[in-house]
Amino acid sequence: MRGKIASMLVSFLALGAVPALAEQLKEFEPQRAQRAAEILVSAAGKIEGPQVKIAADVSKAVGLRLRDDGILAVPQKGLDEEKEDAAVNTDPGAALGYLFMSPGFSLVVQDRCVEAQKLRNVAITDNQGTERTIACFLLAVRQVDDENWRLYVYGADKKPLVDVAFAEATVERPAPVALDIESVSGIRGTLVVTVLGKYRAGFPLEATVAR
Repeated sequence: MRGKIASMLVSFLALGAVPALAEQLKEFEPQRAQRAAEILVSAAGKIEGPQVKIAADVSKAVGLRLRDDGILAVPQKGLDEEKEDAAVNTDPGAALGYLFMSPGFSLVVQDRCVEAQKLRNVAITDNQGTERTIACFLLAVRQVDDENWRLYVYGADKKPLVDVAFAEATVERPAPVALDIESVSGIRGTLVVTVLGKYRAGFPLEATVAR
């Protein structure tokens, strides 16, 4: 059974050439997203010295795919804006969840794809014994003041790779964490993370050719 799940995961996060980002993205079926999340979250649990500790709810995993490449978000358990978390008021922020990306996608910081040494990767093994490397980002929420809430996206460094402001969502998304890609131009676009259907923050993303 686990071999079949691993095979599905590799298909989901397969290496390969990536087409223009303007092609229509598709959402992953809930069951498929959950099975991928189970394996990836298990691998992420072995990360040493994470900036934030995440207890992921794999049943709420969501993902987007572009042919054979994918992006998967797995939210923190029990996300609820009514529950106070003191960590949100201090660095590194309160845990929001995991963000996984196959090699067909890359974050863009200061108009350049993030360098490999700044990424934190997890490894999975398919049922043929081939090891696959997937980028793993830790998501956190930080409240700077009453009107300034930030989304932090952590890679390997202590400081976040991405630090962007949340704004109110204009379209409600019925999930603890939801993903969309907007403002597409060629192979670049904005990955938008919506939290609790009410708050959204976006940052640049690029579809790349697998190395």
